[in-house]
Amino acid sequence: MWDRKCQEINTHIGGRKCTGAWKYIKRVRTSGKESAHLQMIPADSWVQYYQDLLTENRLEYEGNKNISPTQMDGETVEVSEERIRKTVRELKNGKSCGPEGVYAEMLKHGTDKLIKILTWIINRYLNGEKTPQQ
Repeated sequence: MWDRKCQEINTHIGGRKCTGAWKYIKRVRTSGKESAHLQMIPADSWVQYYQDLLTENRLEYEGNKNISPTQMDGETVEVSEERIRKTVRELKNGKSCGPEGVYAEMLKHGTDKLIKILTWIINRYLNGEKTPQQ
């Protein structure tokens, strides 16, 4: 029944019949469960599903507990200033800032001194220095 309903909606989507698809969806939603012959999933089932999905105690994560993501056998990682400059240029304008309050536009309009400082900070923390809490 569900597949038939989805195929019916897909016939309406696209072109000039798009409003027909929304009318059909609205009709199915408001007609009640009995006439639509669709079994709705209760909200508490969705909550339980996502809680289980987002738990790190799952079997997929059990075997990887001893692996550190920054373990590199003493190698030093160096990111070049040019790579930082290129990455900053590729940031999208008009997006909200992070919790620090730094917008992409502020970084893009920074000087070479800002790029040098960013490169120094990124290289420092990539090579194992402890990240500050703040």
